[in-house]
Amino acid sequence: MSFAKMVFIANRYIPLINVSFAIYTFFLAEEVSPKVCYNEYVASASIGLFQLQLAYAVICLRACAVWNFAWTAKGILLVSIVANVSSQGYVGGKFLASKMVLNPGVSGTKHCVTSTFADASVWVVFLTVVLVDLVPLTLLLMKSFQHFRSSPLNTSLLAVMARDGIAYFLIVFALSLANLFVIVIPNPLFKNTFVFSQTSFQNALCVRLLLHLRTVNEESESPMETISSLHQDVNVRAGDSTISAA
Repeated sequence: MSFAKMVFIANRYIPLINVSFAIYTFFLAEEVSPKVCYNEYVASASIGLFQLQLAYAVICLRACAVWNFAWTAKGILLVSIVANVSSQGYVGGKFLASKMVLNPGVSGTKHCVTSTFADASVWVVFLTVVLVDLVPLTLLLMKSFQHFRSSPLNTSLLAVMARDGIAYFLIVFALSLANLFVIVIPNPLFKNTFVFSQTSFQNALCVRLLLHLRTVNEESESPMETISSLHQDVNVRAGDSTISAA
């Protein structure tokens, strides 16, 4: 049970638990007391912030592995991780502290609904998500470019990592941009809902990144193993023929 495997498992199953909990809180539970509603929202939002850190851990691990865990790469990624956790933690905590629970029926629903007067600050979280993702993506593309120039052969893994990294960044950018628009809408129920959706999408994308990399790695090794076995078989048959002739 390595650290990478623990991060993979967490990215795979924690979103399922949190989404189920959020669906119960905002869509199924009725006539919930304001205190219980607020505590449930804080718990779900805190797990959502943790999900963002899990997704970023996968992206940083991929970039660090490409650079063979060099101290320069680890230092750059460590600074970005600290900036990511501190900024999102501070802004997210400030945003949660400003939350207030609406009375059932005010927004047309009997379920748990929260609102805030500090919506302007939460955009920093989505901006940070996009900016910090640029750091490991840049390191990955730099290493890929260097490797392609020095050795154009056997670059399938790096090519897949580069393509997946670019696709991941573009999808996260689109999700963050969409959430920035959702923040300004007047309906407080939608503001809460789509934040949880983005965190779960990012975790699902990270799981896909790891599984796709593993699949490509196994496929790239299979032809070499086949060639090696065929080569051994030819040598054995040639040796048998030589003995028979003798």
